[in-house]
Amino acid sequence: MGLLKKLYLTVLISITALLATAQNIEVAIAEAAKILAASADTSRPLRVGQINISGNKRTRDFIITREVHLKPNDSLPYYRVNDELQKVRQQVYNTNLFNEVKVELVNIANGAFDISISVKERWYIFPLLKFQLVDRNINEWLKKYHGDLGRVVYGVKFTHYNLTGRRDLLRIILLNGFTRNISFSYFKPLSNQQLTQGFSMAGGYVQNKEFIYKTGHDNKPLLINNGNFSRKNIFVGAGFNFRKNILTSNYFSVTYNHIAVADSLL
Repeated sequence: MGLLKKLYLTVLISITALLATAQNIEVAIAEAAKILAASADTSRPLRVGQINISGNKRTRDFIITREVHLKPNDSLPYYRVNDELQKVRQQVYNTNLFNEVKVELVNIANGAFDISISVKERWYIFPLLKFQLVDRNINEWLKKYHGDLGRVVYGVKFTHYNLTGRRDLLRIILLNGFTRNISFSYFKPLSNQQLTQGFSMAGGYVQNKEFIYKTGHDNKPLLINNGNFSRKNIFVGAGFNFRKNILTSNYFSVTYNHIAVADSLL
């Protein structure tokens, strides 16, 4: 009778595994079946032991475990093991820090198990060269304006999605030509020891030779361009966020802008 019961539970786990595969969620369903088969009393809750992280070369371990709702010494009924593993995998994947996330159950004994989370980190650094013509096409730019670099926006945009391994985001923009833009932004979602608070800051200086200043009677935008930089904008900003649980985040920010335009427009 006991053998039939274990066989039934194993088949039940296998059916659940097919559903999980259909949802493209890779979890170690077979290991869950081993736990059930090894448990003499399936009504007895299973205990979570250690949560081990591997594969992360830059990301800190606590950034990953912060996203996982399961903690050591938590208890789970056997029929919830598969669903909870799926949640763990999805929670880690939702950080957008990894290309692959695999969750396995290891060290299964005496109604307890450890969770192994192995990840494959994505590429975090994205430098992007920019060369954008203001004119309609390169032929007009070469023939009419003789390849004037003053009618081109060129430079570099740099983004790092995991600067210190704490899921912090840094963006730097350095553009010149028709538009000048020297700016940065930095966001650190977890900055205190309790991993519940974070901050952001940004600042920059932008100059434009051409911009929309109003809408005409025919509902078309009217542009100003006197050949010089007609609009200048200096901005600074700061923000604060707190996140007491996995599902809820709150953000507050304030920004100051100083805008100056050409006298001819005024």
